[in-house]
Amino acid sequence: MVDNAPKRPSWLAVDAAVSFTYDDVSVFAVIDELIRELRIKGVKLVLAGRRTELNRWILKNKMSLNDGDLIIAPDLYFVIRLYQSRQQIQEKYKETQQV
Repeated sequence: MVDNAPKRPSWLAVDAAVSFTYDDVSVFAVIDELIRELRIKGVKLVLAGRRTELNRWILKNKMSLNDGDLIIAPDLYFVIRLYQSRQQIQEKYKETQQV
């Protein structure tokens, strides 16, 4: 999906509320692999929903994450607003650099 996109995305958002229903070692192995693959491509993984459970499960499964490898958001709406806010900040920064 990332490789075939017309423009390289900076984030890949997954609706964790429907994707992850319980703590499963195989799920976190796949998440870890996905994070590594996306990092190579310059894309961040964003999990939306089940924020409390995901944070607890990540600690329990002792996932070693680098800063910024994974964003965990309360829901998809929050992800959209966060992405839009970051885009606006980047645009304003570019404008100030051009002046």
